[in-house]
Amino acid sequence: MNSTSQEPVSPSAQAGRLARGILAAAMIVGPLVQVAFPLLQPWPADTDDYVADVGAHTAAYRALAWLGLLGAVTMAPAVAGLAALAWRGAPRLALAGAVLAVPGMLNPDGNPDDLVYAAARAGAADDETRAMLDRLGELPPFTTFGFYAFGVAFAVGGLLLGAAVLIGRTAPRWAAVALLAASCVALLGSYVPIGAAAATAGWAVASAGFIGCAVALLRQRDTRTPAS
Repeated sequence: MNSTSQEPVSPSAQAGRLARGILAAAMIVGPLVQVAFPLLQPWPADTDDYVADVGAHTAAYRALAWLGLLGAVTMAPAVAGLAALAWRGAPRLALAGAVLAVPGMLNPDGNPDDLVYAAARAGAADDETRAMLDRLGELPPFTTFGFYAFGVAFAVGGLLLGAAVLIGRTAPRWAAVALLAASCVALLGSYVPIGAAAATAGWAVASAGFIGCAVALLRQRDTRTPAS
């Protein structure tokens, strides 16, 4: 009778597999939530009166807020997973990309649309809500500094991470190209209005890139990080 024996898996290898699994799940869920959110909202994505539309659909907004929460808690780990994958092939680019992209997922003032919901629930007039949004625009995350710290930095970080994956060959080439293309759309959208449809399409392309990279991350073995 032939017997086979398997090498025991070290605790560090088990922890590495678990970490990769968690990060890969975030890389799949996070970007897909960004695609689903505008498709599920009951008002037009390019509405001319967002305040009035949210006020007329407060129940739907509250349901979508749970979806937004899921996206908020998964996008930062998704970027971290992408950086971990890219690190194997191009550590310097991966580090630079992560430093720029992660803060874009950590906006300290949260979602200003929540103010519109809260004002509508409190019975505030639409004009009062618009005035509050104007005052909200005076806070740091919505000033020029916030624009570059959160919006542009995230797009540039995505470009660097996509380039790191492409140069390091740590995922299929098409996945890296998808990340680069989506980052270009995000960067363009930071300066000129591209419309909700184009923004959603950009996230759809990004989702494909993230999913391709998530599969590559799951297939990685526990090896040493290459020297830069």
